[in-house]
Amino acid sequence: MRLETKRHIFKFYFSVIFGFLFFFLMGIFSISQFFDDEEKLKAGNKIYLILLLGIVFVALAFYTISQYIKSSPKIIIERNRIFFNKESFNLNDIQFLNLTCKVPFRYILKFPMEGFYIEFKNGTEKFIYDDMYSNVWEIKDYLKQVVEDKKEYKSSNFQAVKLIEIKNVHFAYYKGIFNLLTLRGILLWVMVLLCLGILSKLLQKQPLSLLAIAFITFPILLRYYVSAWLMHYYGISRNYFIVKNFYLPWRVRVFRLEEIEEIVFEQQQRSPNGLRVISKNYQTKLFYGGTLSDNHWRELKKDLRKKGIKVRDECIDYEY
Repeated sequence: MRLETKRHIFKFYFSVIFGFLFFFLMGIFSISQFFDDEEKLKAGNKIYLILLLGIVFVALAFYTISQYIKSSPKIIIERNRIFFNKESFNLNDIQFLNLTCKVPFRYILKFPMEGFYIEFKNGTEKFIYDDMYSNVWEIKDYLKQVVEDKKEYKSSNFQAVKLIEIKNVHFAYYKGIFNLLTLRGILLWVMVLLCLGILSKLLQKQPLSLLAIAFITFPILLRYYVSAWLMHYYGISRNYFIVKNFYLPWRVRVFRLEEIEEIVFEQQQRSPNGLRVISKNYQTKLFYGGTLSDNHWRELKKDLRKKGIKVRDECIDYEY
């Protein structure tokens, strides 16, 4: 049997492309200013600082590619061995294994990312990042069964819960007030009204093509989606855990409590607090809950633990 990781299309490839283009274009723009004679006369000696800044930006562009590739090797499990690119180890040489934890990711500075950690008997350490891969849960599931539990591996892909299963189920919900007067709500509606105003003015003057209308309305849809991404709320019943969205009410995710390995409360950079669901086969999904107060999170944590669910609190009371 052979298991092989695949890099995530959005979280790996899109992040690398976006990061490279951002720094590279900033660098080219800065360097071009150095060769602009008119700009040289205006800036004097300061123009050399702009050149240096441009070189730094270009270096960061290539550093982004290098660091992401270095931090996400191809992982293969085959014939009782685990491979990280061309480096291989015997599974029996694994000395310590933590399959659900934060591991340090170095990108200019170090910051924690959800992943797992392996230490081998020869002292070699491996940090693997969940977001870099689309199927790293298969590697985790195999290591759990074969290395930790000493069992024969059996694939354990759970069936999604259909909404008809919870049609008559009562949930206790944990959510804040859906308030459009928050900073995020104000920014959303200012953009909506601004784009609609521009569109209305243009339509009064002349008919617009579908392409022009799409170009004007795209920022509205993009901002709405970003806002929705941060606006989840949660519910618990006797046997299920549910995640809903204020902005996209048709988007519902349901998990069986018996299939949840761990729930993590976390915060990434300046985003609101989020809730990560980790299933017993190590599939993982993060849902941001932008309306919940600290007391909501504490109540949710208490009730999840009453249900026997392990909760790792990394942003409210820092309980592990």
